[in-house]
Amino acid sequence: MQFKLNLPVLASLVLMPVFALMVSPSIADKANFSVQKTFSADGNPHFIGVNSATQRLYASDVMAGTVTLFDALTGLKLAETATGAGAHTVVVDALNNLVYVTNRGANTLSILNGETLAKITDIAVGTAPHGLDLDYPRHQIYVSNTGSHNVTVIDMDTRKVIKTIASGEGPWGVTHHPEKPWIYTSNTNEGTISRIDLSTGQTLAKTTVGGRPWSIRYSAETKRVYATNETLGLVTVLKNDVIVAEVPVGQAPHGFTFVADDFIAVAATGSNQVTIIDLEKNKVVQQITVDAGPTSLTADAQGRHLYVACQTGGKVNVLVQPDN
Repeated sequence: MQFKLNLPVLASLVLMPVFALMVSPSIADKANFSVQKTFSADGNPHFIGVNSATQRLYASDVMAGTVTLFDALTGLKLAETATGAGAHTVVVDALNNLVYVTNRGANTLSILNGETLAKITDIAVGTAPHGLDLDYPRHQIYVSNTGSHNVTVIDMDTRKVIKTIASGEGPWGVTHHPEKPWIYTSNTNEGTISRIDLSTGQTLAKTTVGGRPWSIRYSAETKRVYATNETLGLVTVLKNDVIVAEVPVGQAPHGFTFVADDFIAVAATGSNQVTIIDLEKNKVVQQITVDAGPTSLTADAQGRHLYVACQTGGKVNVLVQPDN
């Protein structure tokens, strides 16, 4: 968030040296990421997640059907586990040191031990699961199934399926509203975004965005929904089911992540770039060239390190923003 001064604070700063005000900008005032490290992903990394507390990095390999564990500091490969055909979206549960991964070909959700990468369980979901979201307040997991055109709702504690909710056609991604009983799906096959009531399963709104919307996330900070669009090369921004911005980010944008409530970092697969968007201004503030075929990325808790899965090049790029 941008640093804002109220009048009493401003008055108290009048006597401070001018340079003191100039050398401490908010993180949102600029983006200055650069590639600081590259290491082999030992395969074709598709989605990636990090646990900042343990400095462990996890990458799925959609071709091999595996998840690989790396040391986030050194890039050393520590373990690898077969989760199922088409291992796809990875979400790290840092609170419980668990790793979740959807397996497109196996029609399952795998839960792994974050320390050892040992598989804890597989949960049967719908057909061709893609998207994945964890809802801690409700203790629920959401898996969007592109083949069966629905969302599987799973109890996080019992690891049992609670219900299946119909969505639009080909829901690539799913995200939840932290306060309202709603989920949103990016319906790739029909170029729409749905807002769905969790209790009733009713579609409350459907917004046409065109193209092929892919990854989708809700920001509690801005109270807006963000979705990448593969064919249009955009990040679409919705507020109250209305498009409020369309930000060009490069060719075939795939995964994205929030960075310390200030930025969105987008993997533009077709452009071999990471594009940084200022959340408040819906404006591109930086583009960084990375290795071939970036498909996803994740940020550490401080928003200083970005880990980019470059599938075509078989690499992980580590982007660093220095302290201000």
